Amino acid sequence: MIPCIQQADNFFVNVTTRTPICQFPAWNNMHLLAVAILPILAFAKSLPELAKSTRSGVITLSDSNYHKIAAFPRNHTAIVVLTALGSQFNCDICRLFDPEYKILARSWQKSHGGQPNNVYFSQLDLNDGKQTFRSLGVQHAPNLWIYTPREADPIKYVFQPQPNAEIVAKFISSVIGDSVPIIRPFNYNKLFAAILFIIATGSVIKLLWNPFMNLVGNRNFWAILSLFSIILFISGQMFNQIRGTPYLVSNGKGGVDYVADGFANQLGLESQMVCVIYILLGLAVAKLTFDVPKKRTEKEQNLLVFLWLGVIWVVNSALLDLFHLKNTGYPFRLLF
Repeated sequence: MIPCIQQADNFFVNVTTRTPICQFPAWNNMHLLAVAILPILAFAKSLPELAKSTRSGVITLSDSNYHKIAAFPRNHTAIVVLTALGSQFNCDICRLFDPEYKILARSWQKSHGGQPNNVYFSQLDLNDGKQTFRSLGVQHAPNLWIYTPREADPIKYVFQPQPNAEIVAKFISSVIGDSVPIIRPFNYNKLFAAILFIIATGSVIKLLWNPFMNLVGNRNFWAILSLFSIILFISGQMFNQIRGTPYLVSNGKGGVDYVADGFANQLGLESQMVCVIYILLGLAVAKLTFDVPKKRTEKEQNLLVFLWLGVIWVVNSALLDLFHLKNTGYPFRLLF
């Protein structure tokens, strides 16, 4: 809505931009008399004719014909939107709701076979109804009012930050006692985007089909994937997902704990540390098994054996130290 205040007797200003929202000349008895006789001066077309003559289903109102649709007593229901679509008013919600309101009005026409059924959708823009806005005391926009045959005063709708036709239709249905099904026009942009997506996806699949099949048939790929999955699950990732464990926790001394005490608790970083340790241990064993026998000289083989055995010793020491943090009563250690 447009935040505004009355700055003088003859105009209102936008609080945010300090620009006039609507400006009126000074009111006198002649102006009041003109407003009083507006229903008599309404133009000749009837409301059903006006509703049928609009493609959007929304009757455009102005100062000269507003009271034709709002005068009481009345034998019809009028949904009126008081809006400010001009760019000088900076009313974003007005511009957002305008197409939704037209969809709402067209949906009513289509669902009732083009017959308004004594329910009329209309709209008064501030540029066309400054005097009406002033006489009604409207100081913000948009407003949606429903004039019913039962009451002289309108029933007012409170706009949400993101108004759409479905939400407003529920409110109108609750007032008039008749359903307002929303029939949105077919979105050709989505169809075009879907066709482009299918074409692009098919082209990518055709381009990558042979490399993909080679990858699927590669034993090394499945071996690496299987090992990674096994290490991931035995390091406690499923426990993290099921329990929703935190990544780190405060130790109450201004620092953080990386390892949770006890076997019933676990931290996200803790499971990642275990995962890295298992990967290093598995890599060292694989190197000892497959790489060392390929070396030609005994000296190279011995060097690699001592190297990877040293890696296993150091990494396994880190694993035991981590286990000791979980269970402080565990008596055995290696390096740490």
